[in-house]
Amino acid sequence: MARCALPRPRYDDGIPKRLAQHTAAGISIVALQGSAKVLGDGRTGMVVPNGNVDAFAEALVTLSKQP
Repeated sequence: MARCALPRPRYDDGIPKRLAQHTAAGISIVALQGSAKVLGDGRTGMVVPNGNVDAFAEALVTLSKQP
C-alpha cells in the first residue's frame, strides 16, 4: 500500500496539494496538525502535533507496519 508523509506545518487557510491528491487516491498519510485540515486522525490518516518530531517518527513506524 502506498503511503505519504507530510512533515511541514502549515499556518494558512489552504490545503496542501499533495494532501488533497493523496487523500483522494486513498493513500495513507502522516501529517503535522497544521497541514492536516482534511484528515480524520486514525481514519484517513495520522495527525501529529506541529513540531513533535518523536511523535511524527512514531506515526511513520506505525503506518509502515500496517498492511
